[in-house]
Amino acid sequence: MSNSLLLAVIPARGGSKRLPLKNLRLLAGKPLICHTIEAARKAPAVSRVLVSTDDPRIREVSLAAGAEVPFLRPAELAGDHTAMVDVIIHAVAYLAEKENQIFPYFAVLQPTSPLRTAEDIDRAFALLRDSPADSLVSVSARPLRSEEIYRRKEGFIEPSFSPADRQCFLRLNGALYMGKTSLLKERRLLGDAVLPYPMPESRSLDIDYPEDLELARILLKGGIGQ
Repeated sequence: MSNSLLLAVIPARGGSKRLPLKNLRLLAGKPLICHTIEAARKAPAVSRVLVSTDDPRIREVSLAAGAEVPFLRPAELAGDHTAMVDVIIHAVAYLAEKENQIFPYFAVLQPTSPLRTAEDIDRAFALLRDSPADSLVSVSARPLRSEEIYRRKEGFIEPSFSPADRQCFLRLNGALYMGKTSLLKERRLLGDAVLPYPMPESRSLDIDYPEDLELARILLKGGIGQ
């Protein structure tokens, strides 16, 4: 596989309301972010592994784990409502300006998906690279059916779709976003032709609450994501 095709960006800001310092919480004896750094570094498809953070503590841990952290993300890109695409645009623009290096493809690897493997990254990129698609997103292998979708209304819940609607929907699991770097010029992570990359439920866990960490520990003990 050719070098300098795929830039992996791991977005990891310091703030987290639901789970403070989430990216540094220990999972199987190492900070959460280290699981994603290790998977990215083991993936032959990935040319460089860059962590985008505003937190010096995350920067220190990431450097020790072998990632590149050439900058601290500016405060205006580290808020609760910062769009992910702007974080990726900033990282790609930094490398282009400071190092004159441009990658045809980028990958967004959120540290809250610690069970995603190097093999997932490689297979997903091969799928994208060898297709006419311009982007790819990982999905849960178990689709969400319309009869499972409910919404709140005046203190109660009701179906969002009629019983006659039996469509299946794909669940984005947050583990992988990949695309052609040219999409960033349009301020887009996903283009018009998006490939799904199915992942089993066992590797689709997204860490957002303390109980998610406990479930991840159980799954890792069972050999998932290793």
